Amino acid sequence: MKYSQSLFKKKYVIACMLFAVNFFIVLVPHAFAASGGITLTNPLAGGTTTNPLAGVTTPEQFIGRIIQGVLGLVGVVTLVMFLWGGFIWLFSFGEPERVKKGLNTMLWTGAGLVTIFGSTVVIRWFLKVLTDTATR
Repeated sequence: MKYSQSLFKKKYVIACMLFAVNFFIVLVPHAFAASGGITLTNPLAGGTTTNPLAGVTTPEQFIGRIIQGVLGLVGVVTLVMFLWGGFIWLFSFGEPERVKKGLNTMLWTGAGLVTIFGSTVVIRWFLKVLTDTATR
């Protein structure tokens, strides 16, 4: 049992590292395309793609775009987790432990979503107060 858990942990770490590397492989070319006017060729459509960072001229705008992308990913992960919890609950066949597991998955997913978007609102409000105070 212990061997399979360590093997699972190793596979989990490798999967996370691959995700991180792929994330930066996808993100960095877009950042360079925004700064140097490089056009990206779409091999499937046969044309060029629009620059997702068009109009970004300051580091603040760049960081804002990254935060928007991360919040989009959070929404996707939240949807997947809600569906996962729902499937666990649906296919529990009345087994109390699995029903509880499915409900807890959905409950904690909702709590995490409220926490993330609540912190986003507070941070935006705080930054707005700081920038309004700095311009006075």
